Amino acid sequence: MKIPIPRETSFDCPEGEFKACLVEHAAVPDKQNPGRLMLRLLFEVDTPSTPFKCIKVARNFKPSLDRGSELKCFLETMLGPGFLDKRGAGGQLDINSLIGTEADIRVVHKHRTGYERPFVQLVEACPLGSLTGRNTHQLEACHI
Repeated sequence: MKIPIPRETSFDCPEGEFKACLVEHAAVPDKQNPGRLMLRLLFEVDTPSTPFKCIKVARNFKPSLDRGSELKCFLETMLGPGFLDKRGAGGQLDINSLIGTEADIRVVHKHRTGYERPFVQLVEACPLGSLTGRNTHQLEACHI
């Protein structure tokens, strides 16, 4: 009998540029504005240095696609300018339709006083292979 060993899930993503897949979204409370909800996009990161762990990163957004909004800018960088044009103005974006989208992501660490581990920040997501023009697991180190 073979018993599968589950992969451990971790949010301790190393810094760098990686291939990732949008795997989940959720409504989460806005810590700065109680009573309001934020949209959390959750990516599973392909990190060859941790093959036995499921590494994830997440980023929260105000659920707005208004011109200049953080969410709209993030999605336009990931999916290309004008991705909303295909859906028609006045319509709605079904976030579920984005699940399974692969992208290159850039992750940086923010070191904070009083915390042992750094804050893992998802800085951007770009079309797959576009951060360095290669479709590899780990791309060049991030220099922001």
